[in-house]
Amino acid sequence: EGVSPGVPDLFVPELLLWIEMKREKGGRPSPAQKDWITYLESIGNRCIIGNGFEDAKEKIMHII
Repeated sequence: EGVSPGVPDLFVPELLLWIEMKREKGGRPSPAQKDWITYLESIGNRCIIGNGFEDAKEKIMHII
């Protein structure tokens, strides 16, 4: 609570990486989340949408 709607769930400052976590099946970003992701990427940050822990981990490993 207390954050703006649509802001991704996690931030890794060292990588300028934002992570939006979704369910493994059926999870989709909301329009507000898509807007935030577009904005964050436009200012040089990276964003991933992780469909479950394993998917997020795999995507993070490709960045590192």
